[in-house]
Amino acid sequence: MAKGKVFLIIFGVLIVLIMAGGITFFFLFWQNVPQDPSEKPGEIAELGEFVVNVQHQRSLRIVRTEISLEVIGRDSEEALSKNRAQIRDAIIKVLRGSGEEAIEDPAASNLKEEIIREINSILGEEIVRNVYFTEFVVQ
Repeated sequence: MAKGKVFLIIFGVLIVLIMAGGITFFFLFWQNVPQDPSEKPGEIAELGEFVVNVQHQRSLRIVRTEISLEVIGRDSEEALSKNRAQIRDAIIKVLRGSGEEAIEDPAASNLKEEIIREINSILGEEIVRNVYFTEFVVQ
């Protein structure tokens, strides 16, 4: 019986040490990780409604969507307003050229990536971080 009690005490001490090490790690390292400034949420710029005819193999489809952009940078709003016509045109081209899978994808991740790429290309710098479809209807 003495061996069982010694084993139980050693096992208990090991568990306490492991827990203390985990708590120490959490407080020293996990909480003090500095936030990257690029991870802070950007400003939201609303682009309004888009209604686009999309030709598919089976039929003509209509996509109606409202789009907002998450933008970063001090002059991002000004850059968007100066290039609003080109940005809206690029989004229409992306929507018209998208395949049926992209339109019917619930996450619309490919569409979002392509829109971000096109807009940042127009602006000449990485201003747009994310695209939000606040409404998306396919008929």
